Amino acid sequence: MELFTIRRRRPMRKKKQRPLFSPHQIQTMETEFTKCQYVSESRRAELASDLNLTETQVKTWFQNRRTKSKKETRDKQDQSTSEIGRRPFKFTDQHLLEEERNFRKQEHCIHSFFSYHPSSLFTLPSLGRSSGLL
Repeated sequence: MELFTIRRRRPMRKKKQRPLFSPHQIQTMETEFTKCQYVSESRRAELASDLNLTETQVKTWFQNRRTKSKKETRDKQDQSTSEIGRRPFKFTDQHLLEEERNFRKQEHCIHSFFSYHPSSLFTLPSLGRSSGLL
């Protein structure tokens, strides 16, 4: 059995390891994030120097943090709207009174309609060709 070797045009590069930020670095960037979600180039360079990180690492951290913030906001909104549907409905006497009022309004409308158009006289017009409606 013959094994095929795969030839690549470019040699494979090692993946860069994900940086592990120290609690001090995270706290400093979180504090900065609460002040302003977008950091200027000069402030980014300053933070990178103070925290012993590259500017790219600081920039990426802020991008990821903004994404996380948007997701958290969206999840809170989704949760609050889904909780509205799950709240138990409390049936009160007020609901009964409203339903009875609505029913009486409908009953009154039907009654008043038929008092003006007694059922013995009320007929729908025919929609045949002779009526001229079609």
